[in-house]
Amino acid sequence: MEMNPQDMQDFEKVVLAGMKLMYDERTFGIFKQGMMKQDVPLPQRLAMEAAGLMKMLMEKSGNKIPPQILPSAAAMLLMEMGKFMAEAGVAKPTSDEMREATMLLMKMLKSLFSKPQGQPQGGAPQQPQPPGAQSPQQPVPPQAAQPQPASGLIGQPA
Repeated sequence: MEMNPQDMQDFEKVVLAGMKLMYDERTFGIFKQGMMKQDVPLPQRLAMEAAGLMKMLMEKSGNKIPPQILPSAAAMLLMEMGKFMAEAGVAKPTSDEMREATMLLMKMLKSLFSKPQGQPQGGAPQQPQPPGAQSPQQPVPPQAAQPQPASGLIGQPA
């Protein structure tokens, strides 16, 4: 499936802005603290940080990120976070952990950006499909899908 040129430009802008924000000296400490939490499973940490980053980006953009690119931009940023963790020696996410993190992220995006009834707001597509998610979805324990109010990007105001 090919993305239209405008969506591709928007996707690139969002991913670059996300990487810039993630590595910015003012937010990097928050991101690092969330990634280092050992009491939260790795897939959930990745999903929470990626969702938090997307929330910050959406707020900074004035809710102008096109909803159709949210899932793919978030998945790309999650992959970047996994790569960072491996390179920094924090953790070495496996393919299965990245797949689980992506599924959790899509659920979090849906709850963060779904259009509330009666309120005009950008929302995520009904059933976002992350790139490369070809295996059947496995059940996730209810507590694993819930972001925890703790350190990290998701709990931070923009």
